[in-house]
Amino acid sequence: MGGTPNQTYKKFTRRFFYATIIVSIIYLYLYIKTPSNMTTSQPMLPPLTGIHSYTIPTPDSQPTSIAVGSDRVWFTENQTNKIGALFANGRFQEYMVPTANAQPAGITLDEKGVPWFTECAGNRIGFVNPATATITEFAVPTPHACPSGITAASDGTIWFVETDGNKIGEVNDQGQFREFTLPSRDSEPGSIVVDHTGNIWFTEFNKVGELNQLGVIREYPVGNPRTLLTDIMQGTDASIWFLDSGANAIGMLSGQGRITKYTIPTANSLSRTFVFDAKNNIWFTENDIIGVLTSTGEIKEYKPNPSGALLAIGFGLGGKIWFANLWANTINYFTPQSEGFS
Repeated sequence: MGGTPNQTYKKFTRRFFYATIIVSIIYLYLYIKTPSNMTTSQPMLPPLTGIHSYTIPTPDSQPTSIAVGSDRVWFTENQTNKIGALFANGRFQEYMVPTANAQPAGITLDEKGVPWFTECAGNRIGFVNPATATITEFAVPTPHACPSGITAASDGTIWFVETDGNKIGEVNDQGQFREFTLPSRDSEPGSIVVDHTGNIWFTEFNKVGELNQLGVIREYPVGNPRTLLTDIMQGTDASIWFLDSGANAIGMLSGQGRITKYTIPTANSLSRTFVFDAKNNIWFTENDIIGVLTSTGEIKEYKPNPSGALLAIGFGLGGKIWFANLWANTINYFTPQSEGFS
């Protein structure tokens, strides 16, 4: 498979979305090839029950990111250059991205339910018009910026990170951009969210960043040399939650700037993305595991079948937890109730 662990780690930080795919394949390959007598120390996890799976029509699509809407689940097909939609009745629809080999990465829904997505290799922000089945693209002003994480504000503007451009970007539906350079060089911004007040929060390599409405950026170190932040979201209060894959933990930054972390039981879990359910439980993806941090602070883990590299997760469309299985090329769902959560 090639590469030292340190080189793999650097690949992971350089291209968040794509490196997670590489690391997943390497990790799972090594896991499968490891003799059983070397893995007996790993606890046996309970199976994830009640899974419903839908195979994506295009083979080897590499579903990388998910956005759950009111009537369908949208996702990016990183390898096959498409945006996909799965309807509640199991029907798929796919849209080819106009720019060739664009590597669509992150995806989000604006206040009207329109899906917006990033193109790392294409260096563009795009959106799908479901009514006309067309895609509109806008070129990011900074060359070779590799836009990746993306989110939508309540005023209709779209915010995204420029992983290689070391910037936070904003675009509207007319293709007008604003960009904000981060204070730390080579900070590797990866994920982004808008809080309830309109401030922008994002992950850097080892910090949580905040861009306020005056254009001022503040950075919060999370205090661990192994830190590698991979996702971020707003809590139900003023708190900001983040995944620290390097430290194998889920973290919370309070409104007072205090950080609390919850250690994931499985070592080197390489957690990717997470989401709140309706009861404020946090569901998250690991290599081939689905985990949940309950509202009482307990972490549970489950093993889906079939196994696979799990990258994206979302919640909605009937109270379901949706996730993408890279290896199986599927979009899947289960309900919290099927795992004993009322």
